[in-house]
Amino acid sequence: MKQLVIANYRSGGFSLHDKLLKERDCYTFKEIFFNPNDVSDNLNEFNNKEDCIAKLCPTQLKTNDRKILTTCYELCEMADNIVYMQRQNTTEQVISFTVANLQFSQSNITPWLSNREPYDAQLTDEKLDKSFNQLNRNHLFIKELYKRYKGKVYTLEKDFKYEPYPNKYAYKGNWKVPYDFEMLGDNDA
Repeated sequence: MKQLVIANYRSGGFSLHDKLLKERDCYTFKEIFFNPNDVSDNLNEFNNKEDCIAKLCPTQLKTNDRKILTTCYELCEMADNIVYMQRQNTTEQVISFTVANLQFSQSNITPWLSNREPYDAQLTDEKLDKSFNQLNRNHLFIKELYKRYKGKVYTLEKDFKYEPYPNKYAYKGNWKVPYDFEMLGDNDA
């Protein structure tokens, strides 16, 4: 079975991916479009594998919006089962995404992992706004995919035990999200 986890950044997508991988013990692509140079190779390999799992973050595809959607549609058509992961707390998601982006470099992916270095600098409203806009763009693609390809929806705060990273950033500012991301559904598959 080809299983696809569709999730926004910092929504718990890897927690769901790892849970499903443990249950099935199959091949994993991890984030299938993490390396944008391997898109067509990974699509072909996903199509040819009988038992695998992949995590999809649409905006990892570095192209125009139409091509992002058509590539995601192509991947979804190959999948036997699609599940979605979302997060209710948009503010926490934006803060986490901002910190990970500020620490990220191509040669070191640990900012996305639980063992990243602590981050102590204060986040600016501009950086948080930029992260919100990036997450919102990805969320809009995910909503479009969900309209076309329904699947079970998991929510981080409802379906997973609260286990924040030991080095969780403590935000002390007063930035507020413009709005919370709309929830896709509630385990409605």
